[in-house]
Amino acid sequence: EYNTAPQIGFSVGEYYDGNPDALKNWINGTNKNSLAFDFATKFTAFNQGIASNNYHKLKGAGLLGAGYSRYAVTFIDNHDTFERSDNNNDFAAIDNKDKILQANAYLLSMPGVPCVFYPHWARYKSEIKAMIEARRACGIHSESSVSDENVSSDKYEATIHGKNGTLILKIGSGSSYNTTPSGYTKAASGTNYAIFIKTTSAATPRLIVLPTGGFYEGGTNVTLSSTNTSAKIYYTLDGTVPTTASTLYSAPISITQDSTTLKAFAEYNGAKSDVQTHLYITKKPVRTEAIKVSFYKPDDWKQVNLWAWDDNNNNIFATTSILSLLGFGILGFLD
Repeated sequence: EYNTAPQIGFSVGEYYDGNPDALKNWINGTNKNSLAFDFATKFTAFNQGIASNNYHKLKGAGLLGAGYSRYAVTFIDNHDTFERSDNNNDFAAIDNKDKILQANAYLLSMPGVPCVFYPHWARYKSEIKAMIEARRACGIHSESSVSDENVSSDKYEATIHGKNGTLILKIGSGSSYNTTPSGYTKAASGTNYAIFIKTTSAATPRLIVLPTGGFYEGGTNVTLSSTNTSAKIYYTLDGTVPTTASTLYSAPISITQDSTTLKAFAEYNGAKSDVQTHLYITKKPVRTEAIKVSFYKPDDWKQVNLWAWDDNNNNIFATTSILSLLGFGILGFLD
């Protein structure tokens, strides 16, 4: 009733059950007006499969294997499962980079509607972003077909077909993840996983910037690449909008200035990606503006004490102010 009344465009519900048949029944009960979080794939492919080094579990897992990928919102962890010792449903600790990236490679290569877990994104943004760009370049979608599955206890390999090309996924120590198939380009890779893509239609090249903008104390090297390896990449470092007359990328860019604004795009046969803007900071800025602290004064307060600390927990400011009879107090200080 809730979904029908406003004629919503997208809805997903949580039915906490690892049985794909139970999830299908729940989806059918909504007259297929709602998708469901795919707990069946979470428990089978991720918890019992990748986390347990049993890659057999990845084939035919969850709603994907049940023919309901169109209605499956796939995920690896959520707030009810992540690092929860009380239910043992956690996939992997946040520091387990190898397993987390293998799981995300599967999540973002397969059909369904993938939902990236924010702590994974925050910790491994560069690697996961490359996977997302590979998915977009090939046009992988919720009803993409999967073929050529090659499965054993230590590997999972498959070809996924999208609107703009095909994607080959290789996961596990027994897979040939270090070998690029003929005609394909390696789009993302790491320990025991790789994603290879081949576009079959003229798709606009997508730009990949690693690492993305942020604070990098002492500087960093920025690598620019494209989902189309034949594309040319142009960039500027002074904040101006790049054109094909700007600097042509050829090697990693060394960022050493206190503040650098990188703007770049990829171009192939006249088709251009959107211009990306990334701000890199290599030195923490010093605050000089005054900070005013205002508060309402309880009747029985005679004075107020205020302390402040820097990022290293050093006390940098302390003050005691005798309050007036007014109903509020104001303290000003410099950081």
